[in-house]
Parts: sequence; structure tokens; C-alpha cells
Amino acid sequence: MTRLIAGILRLDGATPDPAVLTAMLSAMTPDTKPVLSLTASSGPCAFGAVSIAPNDDFTPPPIQLAENGSALTVADLRLYGDATDPLLSLTNALATSGAEAGAALHGDFAFAHWDGTRLILGRDHFGVRPLQFAFRKGEYLAFASLPSALLRTGLARRILDAEVLRTYPVTLCAMGERTFYHDIKSVCPAHTATVSPGTAQVPVQKRYWRLPLGPLLSAKSDPEDLAAQLRALLKQAVQRRLPPQGPVAGHLSGGLDSTAIGTLAARDLATDARPFHAYCFREERDDPDLEIIDEWTYASAVAQREPNVRLHGVGTARLETLMDALDPELFFSTHPEEPEEQVLRSASEAGAGILLSGWGGDEIVSWRGHGKIAELFWTGQWQAMANWIRNRSKEGGSSPTAIFRKAVLSESLPPSLRDLVRSRHGAHKRAWVETIARMIPAEHRDAARAVPGRAADADSRVERRNYVEHWSIPEKLEAFAQRGARHGVSYAFPMLDLDLVAFAIRIPAILLRDEDHDRAIFRRAMEGVLPDMVRMKTDKLVPFPAETLRHAEGKADLVQAVKRMAKNPQVTRFVDTDGLIDYIESIRDPDQIRAWMNDAAARGDQISPYELYHIMALNLAWFLDRHAMQAE
Repeated sequence: MTRLIAGILRLDGATPDPAVLTAMLSAMTPDTKPVLSLTASSGPCAFGAVSIAPNDDFTPPPIQLAENGSALTVADLRLYGDATDPLLSLTNALATSGAEAGAALHGDFAFAHWDGTRLILGRDHFGVRPLQFAFRKGEYLAFASLPSALLRTGLARRILDAEVLRTYPVTLCAMGERTFYHDIKSVCPAHTATVSPGTAQVPVQKRYWRLPLGPLLSAKSDPEDLAAQLRALLKQAVQRRLPPQGPVAGHLSGGLDSTAIGTLAARDLATDARPFHAYCFREERDDPDLEIIDEWTYASAVAQREPNVRLHGVGTARLETLMDALDPELFFSTHPEEPEEQVLRSASEAGAGILLSGWGGDEIVSWRGHGKIAELFWTGQWQAMANWIRNRSKEGGSSPTAIFRKAVLSESLPPSLRDLVRSRHGAHKRAWVETIARMIPAEHRDAARAVPGRAADADSRVERRNYVEHWSIPEKLEAFAQRGARHGVSYAFPMLDLDLVAFAIRIPAILLRDEDHDRAIFRRAMEGVLPDMVRMKTDKLVPFPAETLRHAEGKADLVQAVKRMAKNPQVTRFVDTDGLIDYIESIRDPDQIRAWMNDAAARGDQISPYELYHIMALNLAWFLDRHAMQAE
């Protein structure tokens, strides 16, 4: 089940045209799904919403639109906890706190509120639900869950944002308030945007919340107690996101996060005889001379011991096939063979309106524990620090002084000075960015190199919060939401539950690794939940390990495609096609790739597809070649 919202505020005080609002809602509505819609207006403001069910066996969820005198409120809202009337909880928070209302809510939401004098747009803490707007000074502000509502109605021009395209081969998305379209901005996570008729100013975005750090727990804390608390909070986070009826779907990669969520959900659903449909990416290559290690081995082990898990394998298609179905508004492939489209189509057919994902777990809940020694030093836990350094010195042979200098002092410098020191030792460059930069026109390379990475810090709480606030998190969540809306499916992320992350961020980094494994507290917490082959697995598998081989086999076709696209000046404005061709031609031959994969499999390892850095530039070239849109 999913809800989408839209609306328009006339900044000149005129009454909005009802036909425009109807067209906005229609632009977001899939043709093949059951839909409810509702509109309301007050003076210069008009709001609307649609709700969508996954198939004809289910009724769309109620519309969340309220009128109170001259005030209007519309929401795409899922609250977790004790809220029996989510829309009432929102309107009460707005009445009490105004633009700070989101801080009092616990859930996934996007909302718009007109109080008679100003419009407030708000988005949830991490950006799970999407909300974008187009602003034309002195005329209107129009908002919607999906860009299609703004583009198809002419409220925003079909002109791409050149600043986003300059860095796309590194980011694969827009950053911050930018979107792929010049006239459309995104409400940032944990922010509101406000505007009033008759004012000359542009919408003002303001942060209303940051994840509270809380006091760091003692390094002497009992790991078993921490694991028990973590397990209870994760169970609660999963239960909060299960709908009251119908089946549920979810990713099941065979890794820690998605498998923990899927197992807990399946066990809870079994009490009502509701199935959990789990989707795992699987290589389906018919090649008897190739040994492949993929996620399926681990996911199937889970399904064998969890009777309520219905496991589905998801394959992939040729890149050229996927690029032929690039969506001109959402910047991803909508081809039926695209892996996530397969997941959503199957989940929708099964009637699963909620799809659980483990995305966000690595950032806080199952974090690996970088910078743990500096954290001990600066929090005064010196005995624990000394013990760790002494043990590491015995294991590795380095002197305690050298370990202290590297693990504490270098991590404690201000970021700019730390980067300078590292640059003197050649350790600051992100090699993959430099590789991609060769496929970008020279005038854009500095912008690509300047894309901010995830900021490290001597305090692991700060570092973890930096990670979850990184631009890549909300952009990924927004893409999930936009995909799911086409199928009547909403994504939910238990690993981003506020109660769960507020506790997990306080666990000392030193306790996140034991003698043999990182993520030690989470692994303890999942004892009895995950099979040991998953719980103790240290390597993170890639979804489709034969992707490198597919590109090696298709090099000639890819080169010809790039040569053809090189004739398009819009492509060459943002892609160095000569550099792209050079990179593709440098990919090793198929026989070498097969030998590499077989050698890795013989050791029990999966290969890492490091020869695929060209995909980002290739995606951009294909999009620009197929959709004749200008950029500014």
C-alpha cells in the first residue's frame, strides 16, 4: 500500500485551477492498480492525495487529508508506536510545534500544511518518503511525491540540472535539495520548507531534528546485555512496520541486516498464517565451466529453516535491454527484467503492500567500528585503550607508540589537517573516483573529485551520525519510494527505527569487534535468529558476481554503442566518450575473468567486480542519448 500527495499554493493570491491539481494526481497514478483520490482547497491553496493498493484483492488505504476551517493538511504518513490516528497526531503536532512538528513524530512521512497564511512542507527524519517541489517566484509553489506530477503538468520544465549531471558518474544520484531536474527541488530529510503568498523570498528549508548522540556506554558494558537490548529493539522495529493484514515482502541478500529483518518478520507473520515473500538476487548463468558463489546459497539456508519464508530468485538482464527502458522522469530502468522491478512486480501480485529492506543497517546498527581506539582515548577509557594497543602490538609486531600515533593521534586531528597529513603519505585519494574521472570531461573532473565522502571522527557516535546523514542515504530511499509507487508497494526500513538507532549509536566502538569478528554485538544479538553460516559470515557478497564477465563478453557491442552516442553533443557535454571507450576496452578478456572467478571460488571467496566503474558514465550517456532534454 502506498500514498502519494500533491498540491499547489498560488503566491499571487489567486485560486488554484482544480484541473491542474487533478492532472498532478493523475500523473502519479498507475493505470493498473486500485486507487482512491481526494482533493480539498482553501483560498490560494489546494491539496490532493491518492492511495494505491498492490492489486484488486486489496482496498487502498484511507486518504490522509484534513480540513479545519481555513487550514489544510495532507500527508503520506506511517507512524510507529502508539499512534491510533496518525493524521490526528500530525495535526496536533503542527498545532503545538508548527514547522518543528516532525521532531515529535516517529515514523516515515511527507506532509504539507496550510495554516491560512503560510505553507509548510515536511519530510521524515531519514527521507524514507519522498517530497519535491517546483517554485516560480510570484506565481506558485507546487509540491508532489513524484516528479511526474510537476513535469507532466508543465509546473516544472523538462530541463535537467547540469550540476547534478557533472557528478552523476560518481554519485549515481542528486545530492541534497537538488534533483535531476533544474526546476525541481527536494525537501531534505529532517527539514521543513516554508513559504507564504505575497513574499519575495524563495522557500526556506530548515532542519528540525538531528539524531541525538546520547552518552556513550561504558567499554566495560556486558556484551550479552547489549546484545539482548539490541535484539529486543530490532524485533520491535520489525513488528512496528508489519501491516495488520496481508502478506509482506522483503529483500533477503543472505547478509546480516536483511536476513535478520526477514527472519524476524517471517516468524511474527506466521502467528497469523501470513507469508513472508523474500527476494534474493541470483545468478542464473548456464555455464558448466564457471563456478559462482552468490547470495542464493545463504538465502536458501535461511528459507530451509524458516518455514514461513517463501524465497524467490531474482535474475538480471543485459545492460542494453535495461537501458532501452530508462524512465525519462525517474532516471532508472523500468524494464520488466530489471531486478528490483521483478521484486516489486512479484510482491504486488502476491498482495504485499509493504517491502522490508535492511538498508541503513551498516551506518549505525551493525556498524563495523572504525576509530575505536581514538574514542577510548578521548572518553577517558585509557585502561581499555592500553589493553587493546598491547594486544594489537603482540599480534602485529608494531610498537605500542606507532599504533597509538596511527590509531589515536591521526584520527583526532581536525578533518582538514588529517586529510593534509594523509595526502603527504598518498593515502587521501579515492582511487575509484580518479578512475571514473577519466570518463568525465576535463572541466567536470574537479567537481567529481569534490563530492564529499563519509566523514570520519574520533567519536564513533559522531561518525555514525555523519554516515546516516550522508547524501547517499536519502537519495537511495527516495529512489526506492519512487519505484515502489508504480506498483502500490511501500518500502520500510526497520534499521532506521528511531528507538533502535538511538540505542545502537551509543554502543562503544571497542565492543563492536571481538577476537575474530566485527559487528560483534549484532552477531551476538542474532544468535538463535540467523543460521551460523550467515551470522558469522564476514564477506559481503555482491548481488550478481558474473556481471564483470557479462561486460567482458559484450565489450565490442558496448564500444560500438558508445561510438554511436559520441555523435550526440549532449552526451559528450557530460561524458568523455574516448575515456569511456578506453576503460571498456581495458576490461580483461572473458577467459581471464572465468579463471579469476574459478580461482576465487576454489578458495571459497567471491570475486569483487572492480572492473565495472564504467557503468555510471555509461548509464548517463544512454540516458542523455535516449531522452533529448537540455540541461542548465
